[in-house]
Amino acid sequence: MLDIYRIACCVPKCHVGDIAANCDEMLACANSAMSSHIVVFPELSVTSAYCGDLFLNAGFLDHVSDCVSDFVSSLPEDPVYVFGAPVLVRGRLYDCAVVVQDGDILGIVPRSFLGASKRHFSSGHGISGQLVEFAWQDEIPFGTDLVFDFGGSLRFGVEVGGDGESILSPSRRYALGGANLLVNITSSHHYVGRGDAEVRRCRSLSEQLVAAYAVCSSGVTESTVNGVCSGRCVVAECGEVIARSAGFERENAVLYADVDLGFVTSRRLRDMDFRDISCLADASTHRLLENELPVKIDFGKSLHRPLSKTPFVPEDPNELSDVFSLQVAGLCKRFEAAHSSKLILGVSGGLDSTLALLVCVRTMSVLGRQASDVIAVTMPGFGTTDRTYKNALALCHELGVELREISIKDACLQHFKDIGHDPKKHDVVYENTQARERTQILFDLANACNGLVVGTGDMSELAVGWCTYNGDHMSMYAVNSGVPKTLIRSVLGWCANGDFSNVAEYLRDVIDTPVSPELLPPKNSGEIQQKTEDIIGPYELIDFFLYHFAYGGASKEKVAFLATCAFGKRFKQSYLDLFVKRFFTHQFKRSCMPDGPQVTVVGLSPRGAVQLASDGIVPEL
Repeated sequence: MLDIYRIACCVPKCHVGDIAANCDEMLACANSAMSSHIVVFPELSVTSAYCGDLFLNAGFLDHVSDCVSDFVSSLPEDPVYVFGAPVLVRGRLYDCAVVVQDGDILGIVPRSFLGASKRHFSSGHGISGQLVEFAWQDEIPFGTDLVFDFGGSLRFGVEVGGDGESILSPSRRYALGGANLLVNITSSHHYVGRGDAEVRRCRSLSEQLVAAYAVCSSGVTESTVNGVCSGRCVVAECGEVIARSAGFERENAVLYADVDLGFVTSRRLRDMDFRDISCLADASTHRLLENELPVKIDFGKSLHRPLSKTPFVPEDPNELSDVFSLQVAGLCKRFEAAHSSKLILGVSGGLDSTLALLVCVRTMSVLGRQASDVIAVTMPGFGTTDRTYKNALALCHELGVELREISIKDACLQHFKDIGHDPKKHDVVYENTQARERTQILFDLANACNGLVVGTGDMSELAVGWCTYNGDHMSMYAVNSGVPKTLIRSVLGWCANGDFSNVAEYLRDVIDTPVSPELLPPKNSGEIQQKTEDIIGPYELIDFFLYHFAYGGASKEKVAFLATCAFGKRFKQSYLDLFVKRFFTHQFKRSCMPDGPQVTVVGLSPRGAVQLASDGIVPEL
């Protein structure tokens, strides 16, 4: 089950005071949006929000009732509809959101905080447990205590007008009552700066309440006596805007957004503070109205929401500096705490060791030390190519670090002889011997000069176990352990364009070099033979899987669907199957991974980020 729901925020053309015409416009919008789960209209969309004293006229209110009856009976079946209407209850008039489905009114939610609307409307604040009559129907749940539950992951609450901007926003109570989608229908006037403020509010509320939050606003054809409505609609999810309309449309307009309520549920399961606070909520203050949602949508291979191929890479390039700064700050603290004299790392001319080298150089600068306090060791082996070797040498020379070259070939050949292994047999023994020999050199060198061994392996490799246990898997502090491969490429690009522009030529060539552990001999042409992505799949897909699996809590079926939407034919089910298998079977490596800074929303440290049994099975997901 995908647990993705399509919302249609409709901004119909408004005819002030012409109820029948407004209902016709709304019906036209509803018909165009019938392949949605929830169809939302603005505040008082049946009448117009600025009818003035017409709201006090009995004939006008009777006409509202008649037109609503006709409108609801004409709506396409299955979707849930939310629209605004004035509702007379026991001699009081309320500015309400009316929720309907399949010709029935499921509930009516009155506005609580009225502002200038007090002349015509009464406050619904605190109303709960009531049943009312409206239009043709009686015993309709009425109050600000309603949460609409449609099974699956969909539970939503509605707030009207300025309630969404109140410090006592009903949406906060709805969220604690289990609602994971919050809808605000409004008719607020637009002014310079309000658009950005509305976006910030949606983002903030969706993040605080760990929910999806949708705002549907009246458009420019609403009354302009005292101001102008923009018709700008916004949908946010857990702090990220997933849809936003330009507004100022003069004809009927619809903004579609596909909200991932499975993701919202996953975030709430992981948010311990939210769980604790929601447990304090008084369940008796909410009425849970249970219904069914039969709408089945074929999303095809596209969604009405952003879907990044590189979810770990920030959209704002300036945030890449934070990644680098976090790595440097973490290493500074560990270097000082260990009372070390030197930083020791192996350099291969690949992505990971290059970024670790830059982090080490900057760490020494921050601590007021010389770059020569970094000892970079290049350890050519059986698979080392000229391209990576020369890049490693050039980077070390230009950065001013102490460079040592120690070949591992003779030591490995001696080890093969000692254990009776044929060096012509290029198997896992052949490969891992080289990785462990390099690690032994680094640790012994660190002992000799009071050094700290800096790990270079990245989070993507840890996720799929693409490292040698107690070989390159081990260090004294792993600066890249929280940085996925796609992000490393971006950070190196940022470094090349910034403070490390003096080595930009080499950094860009490192970025362009195929990823390889270089443990197998190169081709006769001298090119890399062992390409990692040919074996375990493209890192872009691995990082995509990791993000949606570890952070989004998505099922295997859902990850496959999202990957198909994002990558099309580049995605292969075999890549995902291999990722899931390796992720679980290599947990034993992560269970004893060194310390290192988490720099993204996903971390793999067993000390809090991901806790799994090392001897568990590969589960059905």
